Amino acid sequence: MIAELALWDKSLPERKRGWIIGGVIASAPDLGNLPAHFIFSWQAGDWPWEYLPSHWQGKSDSLLLTPYWITHSLILSLILFLFFRKQEWRSWPILAWSSHSVIDILSHTGPWSIRPLWPIPWKLEGMGDPWAWSPAWWALCIAISGCCFYSVTVMTSNWRANAQDTRASEE
Repeated sequence: MIAELALWDKSLPERKRGWIIGGVIASAPDLGNLPAHFIFSWQAGDWPWEYLPSHWQGKSDSLLLTPYWITHSLILSLILFLFFRKQEWRSWPILAWSSHSVIDILSHTGPWSIRPLWPIPWKLEGMGDPWAWSPAWWALCIAISGCCFYSVTVMTSNWRANAQDTRASEE
């Protein structure tokens, strides 16, 4: 949605490329927990790629989670945003990255709680535990996200139509 909003006046192929790039960037902060995931699984005697929430019990303050906290830090996002603006680069990818942290702040509890102001060691408990959700809740969240994305594309389509009408009336 952020890419669609930022690239609203671009061609469809450019916007589609932005959707893919934005989706990958918005998912990327969770790559910071891979080292901890492999080590915690290994310590539990499971294969490193086997995911069980029990592997994380009692480890919410492990230093192995530092990459996860860094990638979810809104302070780091702000610094990168300011750097991108100074370089006169497009800053929407940083907003896409940060959107992940904002959603996690609202939805993660316990070991997955976010430290939004890392390196300040303060954790913020969210309102729920997405790992405990049933598939129906996941499906509902995906449906809501899809509806929101569709609404944004309709809105930007109207923007493009209005911009074309404005250009045509000026000529």
